[in-house]
Amino acid sequence: MNASSNLAEVLDREADLYEDLLGLLHEEEAALIAGNTRVVGECLARTETLVLKLRLLETSRETLVSQLTGRRDARLRDLPEPVPSALARARGRLEATLPTVDVMNRRVSALLRRALTLFDVTLEFIREAAGLNRHYTADGEITRSAPSVIDGRA
Repeated sequence: MNASSNLAEVLDREADLYEDLLGLLHEEEAALIAGNTRVVGECLARTETLVLKLRLLETSRETLVSQLTGRRDARLRDLPEPVPSALARARGRLEATLPTVDVMNRRVSALLRRALTLFDVTLEFIREAAGLNRHYTADGEITRSAPSVIDGRA
């Protein structure tokens, strides 16, 4: 196999993984909306695995693009013309998938940020209600706690 066909294979595998990631992001979004923390945790673990595989393929892709262009900093768009059809197809597939993954990733990230903010607010309310709202200085000293929000007394 030559570098072009190897690159086409790497791009196809990357596109497969990004499509898997897209499905996983949809699953994670649904779990976040449903409040299913078990599924969210499972999705995060599977996402980490996919990201590691994608990093390995990215390293392979960078090496192959460098071989084809003769430049270490070259990108896919720097490949010399004409690009073989298998390579053009694989590149097109990858380029078509990435924007959708980016949009979905932003949606899930926003949901996660909102969920964490809600968790922080809820936890702070519980601490205050239970009189556990201790705060510490940089040297580890306990500062005065604010009065409870429930009865207004310290």
